[in-house]
Amino acid sequence: MDREAGGDRFSAGGTVTVSKPVTADLLAAGGNIEVDTRVGGDILAVGGNVRIKGDVDAGVLAGGGQLSLNARVKRSVRVAGGQVEIGPKAELGGNLSVAGGQVRVEGPVFGYVQAAGGKYRFLIYVIATDNQNVQWEFGHDPEMDVADAVTGA
Repeated sequence: MDREAGGDRFSAGGTVTVSKPVTADLLAAGGNIEVDTRVGGDILAVGGNVRIKGDVDAGVLAGGGQLSLNARVKRSVRVAGGQVEIGPKAELGGNLSVAGGQVRVEGPVFGYVQAAGGKYRFLIYVIATDNQNVQWEFGHDPEMDVADAVTGA
């Protein structure tokens, strides 16, 4: 099912593929959701597998068994899932709130980060005053001491 009203798109079904630009908000529900195009407003998506690869002009609220975000988002992102990945091409202009059994964040977040989960791994980039990038990897694994994750032991 696909419907549009006032620039918003409402999509639902076993497989939902959004490949034409959405001028306002996208609301999607389905077994598999794939967003390959720009969304001019917010995304609200719930599904078994959710993949967002198109840039978002507002924020994202999504949940799924497997959730992948690899796009620029101008505002905040709030996501939850069994496996959550914020990929290397992701760039979050706002805050990130994330929960999952396994969480991986590789792209930059320009706001605060709230995270909860069984295992999570963040690549943290700090831009020094001399414009040289410093990279840290930080994570949490119930079997690993947090200090070991920071130092790479």
